[in-house]
Amino acid sequence: NCDDLTGRTGLNPETVQAVSKMSMSKKQQQLYKKAKEAKSKAKANSGKTFQSAESREKQAKDAQAYKCAICMQPFMITAKPPQLKQHCDNKHPKEDLSKCFPALSEFLATAG
Repeated sequence: NCDDLTGRTGLNPETVQAVSKMSMSKKQQQLYKKAKEAKSKAKANSGKTFQSAESREKQAKDAQAYKCAICMQPFMITAKPPQLKQHCDNKHPKEDLSKCFPALSEFLATAG
């Protein structure tokens, strides 16, 4: 391979070897870079799950299931009544519990 290039190009064998090593090195760098990019892309997508529109809507609705009527702070559906009562006591001490969460007033009255 090296002798063939020396004859065709008229360059000395050392120069041809240096050029062939350099191009091989460049090719290896390109392959390494491509493999590294593919690996980082796979790693970035590994934790992601693709959701349907319905499941995204349900998740957004659950994330803001309870909302304080005074300060509009959202609470997840998993929020317990004592946590909602604590919010009212800490953020709105002069206001009534039923004023913060009117939809849950009877539920909170029995729970707290």
